[in-house]
Amino acid sequence: MMNFKDFCDQIEKNVSSYLPPQYQGAQIRIQKNRKVNLGDLAGVSVTMPGQACGPVIYLNNYYKDVAKGNMTMSQVFEGIAREGTESLDKLKNTEIGGFNPSMLSVWSAMKDRIYLSAVGLTRNKDLLSTVPHREMGDIACTYRIHLKGPDGSDGTILVNNQMMDTFHVNEEQIFQAAVENTLKNTPPTLNRMSVVTSCMMMQQSGHREETKERLLDNNLLDVDTLKKGEPEEQNQSSRDEETRSEGHDQISLDDDLPLFVLTTSAMTLGAAVVFVPNVLEQIQQKMPEGFFVLPSSIHEVMIVPRKLGSDPRQLDEMISDINETQVDPEDQLSDLCHEYDADRKMLICPTAPELNKVKDEEPELVPGVSL
Repeated sequence: MMNFKDFCDQIEKNVSSYLPPQYQGAQIRIQKNRKVNLGDLAGVSVTMPGQACGPVIYLNNYYKDVAKGNMTMSQVFEGIAREGTESLDKLKNTEIGGFNPSMLSVWSAMKDRIYLSAVGLTRNKDLLSTVPHREMGDIACTYRIHLKGPDGSDGTILVNNQMMDTFHVNEEQIFQAAVENTLKNTPPTLNRMSVVTSCMMMQQSGHREETKERLLDNNLLDVDTLKKGEPEEQNQSSRDEETRSEGHDQISLDDDLPLFVLTTSAMTLGAAVVFVPNVLEQIQQKMPEGFFVLPSSIHEVMIVPRKLGSDPRQLDEMISDINETQVDPEDQLSDLCHEYDADRKMLICPTAPELNKVKDEEPELVPGVSL
């Protein structure tokens, strides 16, 4: 049985000959990427001349299949070539495929593309040591550069410390840019579970814009107030009785399943909106008895009113079970229930107090760099 290094060497030497003629000139290179929740993974990149990037096909599962006798090396070469060909076809004439890598060092070119992204803190300590981030409970807020891809999909690049230094900005400035972009283009949404379930079905059918409109039409958050950077309570006196009757204050828990989903209008990488200023404060206004935050995935979190009498340890067990049985490993966020601390205006872990750090003071901005 060949070892993994020899396996990778065989991939690098042979895959190109299995590609179709139009991709015979592709550069085939083995590389190691640090993936969220998964650690370091070996993959083979397939990049055409003149392009900044190409698809990366990860090799661990292929190696396991060979070790078990489920695949021959020829079948592995064919499978990787097929994956690479399909991805290269999609990259043609897209921003991702023709992206100029020199722009990655230019803050003015990148600042409007940066968005929030959440990962689990305890699951990704090695990764987090290499990227700018901030923490709250067992959730860390990282930052990704979004590139428009085929069929409306997005490719993303995780901002690391080296990129931040090249930008000549600090984490606070990246955070501010990411929040501004999120509020402008994919604002936070809080909806009842029934609404989100129907939206998931719409999105799976390819109705992305209709999904976004439905999430925003039923949104229990006041996005306009979030854009102003003010807590909802400061604007409360200006609200008329009609607005109050529409349910923008306290939420009735009697007429529907009292579970709510916090995400973005795009329903991707939405768990990070817990870091958007005043989002948690707005939810507290609607649930004055308090609420729990269940980190269901990197794409969304569940909001459970505290008045339902849930026990944090039981919620931990439920989250862990769901992660183990229903959530893809790369999409998992945390196994720990969080609770909103209204006094400190932050999420805490009731069952893991060692994670409940006091928020640091905001750092000063780097002079001479505009947001």
